[in-house]
Amino acid sequence: MTPHRYSDPIDHAFSYLVKHYGKGNPRFAAPTRTPPTRAVNVAVILARFGCDEPTIVGGILRYVLEDAAPRVRPELEERIEAKFGTNAFAAAREATFPKYDPTGRERSWTEYRAEYLDRLTQTAVRTLDVVAAHEIHWCGSAVSLIERLGSEYIRGLTPANHTELLWWYRSLGDQLERRTDWPHQPMLGELRRLSAHLVTASRNPG
Repeated sequence: MTPHRYSDPIDHAFSYLVKHYGKGNPRFAAPTRTPPTRAVNVAVILARFGCDEPTIVGGILRYVLEDAAPRVRPELEERIEAKFGTNAFAAAREATFPKYDPTGRERSWTEYRAEYLDRLTQTAVRTLDVVAAHEIHWCGSAVSLIERLGSEYIRGLTPANHTELLWWYRSLGDQLERRTDWPHQPMLGELRRLSAHLVTASRNPG
């Protein structure tokens, strides 16, 4: 594997994230708007598993799309595809949770994740890389928080209860395993290990 060196598109993706994070979403209104550090961690995970540049760029830009208000998403999508190319854009868009319905109403946690699982049956393999890297980082961060502060703090990270987390990670792992065309199956092993640890740790929140 050739080690990743300086990349202008990756640098620009981080700059774009800083500029557009939370666009149009009142929950991220300036001056409190702070781009998530998870984008940096996801980029590192993708690089560690040898993913290519468009995949890493897509992994960063995912957070631009996911936390933007629904009304500004179409404009952002057009700009991202024009600036970063179809491959990176598609990975970002397809790896973004469909949190809102066509009217802009926010959907339930289980509702949008069920649709997400269906999407993963046919999406491009680089999207699977972004999905797995996001979940590896999320699980690792959640486990670390629980170990430091206690299982009750999981409530500050997700509205899902223990049963829903168990359903989600079992279903996601099974869906990824079915994609035999996915070249980064070792990511699945890390995801299964971390998610099992998380589900166990979150069993009895205080």
